[in-house]
Amino acid sequence: MSSSPPHLVCPLCAHDEAVEQPLPLGPGLWAFTCTGTIGHTEPYRWQTTTAREVVDQALSGGKSEELGLYDDLPRCLSPSEPWVEYGVVEYRYSVLNPSVYSQLLADYGHTRIERKPYTASAFIAAALGRLAEAGIVALQFGPATGYWSYNGTVSYWALPPAPDWVKLPSS
Repeated sequence: MSSSPPHLVCPLCAHDEAVEQPLPLGPGLWAFTCTGTIGHTEPYRWQTTTAREVVDQALSGGKSEELGLYDDLPRCLSPSEPWVEYGVVEYRYSVLNPSVYSQLLADYGHTRIERKPYTASAFIAAALGRLAEAGIVALQFGPATGYWSYNGTVSYWALPPAPDWVKLPSS
């Protein structure tokens, strides 16, 4: 176990600047408090073990790990880049790993082909959500644009530390 605390972003607001210095609770166990006001109004408190254990627990097993999504999806974002709308991340992933993306389309379909309750997009977004829970990527919701505008709201992604959220005009 690590004797130093992991560096994490707040799971609610996806920022790290308001996360106070973690308090040690025991060997490898840490208590965190986020005093930010974006995404939550009260201070948010949580506990975690070392960062490697958090990642291992959040991202262990399953098809996303087998297909390498947990390694590939963060590579669809660049450090210091502003928030990236989900559709752009999905497109970047399709270019980065076309064979796996094609497999996901074959396995789950896509709304551009046929409306379905669970699609390749939902599968990829779920993997991104687990990466956000592990503090590897940051998540924010905002207005949907382009192809995804029928949703009204869509996820936006960034690498930590999360960039400032710029209020986008509604489409």
